[in-house]
Amino acid sequence: MLNRPSLLLLIVPFLAAPPAAGAQRLERTPAHPTRDQIEAQLGYRTGRVTLPGGLATLDLPAHFRYLDAEDTEIVLRAWGNPPGAQTLGMVVPTALRVLTPEGWGVIITYAEDGYVKDDDAAKIDYHELLTDMQRATREADPELAKAGYTTVELVGWAEPPHYDSVAHKLYWAKDLKFADESR
Repeated sequence: MLNRPSLLLLIVPFLAAPPAAGAQRLERTPAHPTRDQIEAQLGYRTGRVTLPGGLATLDLPAHFRYLDAEDTEIVLRAWGNPPGAQTLGMVVPTALRVLTPEGWGVIITYAEDGYVKDDDAAKIDYHELLTDMQRATREADPELAKAGYTTVELVGWAEPPHYDSVAHKLYWAKDLKFADESR
């Protein structure tokens, strides 16, 4: 067995949702550019994209494009999310403008949470992990609401956890539902 640190790559989908009441909104003033002006300045990348720090390489098909962490922060703020998201970027469809109500993206984050032995990975209770994450999400909601942001529910796994024993990495993605979003 190889003893290497385990790497965790989280790909978390965020759906475009209008900002909650009180959240920062974009206005049509010189100090607040329109969504069209913002979108025109986003630095989309296509094809093969290496994530910061060389953590991973994305081979994007023609119907997807990548935004770096700085542009992702701009998009997340425009969607009404709190500032300070720690992302590696996001992947968005080319067929939709990201700042329209139909826009959506997949947020890419990374956490080096520690070492996972190959045999331990097979013993992880992913249902319990999901339950713990759902509880933490519910506990964070009052602070989001207090700050004027939309609350969020962790519905379940968008991509169920799976462990890559060759690369010693654990992958998963969350399915999130925002309070002001209809499904």
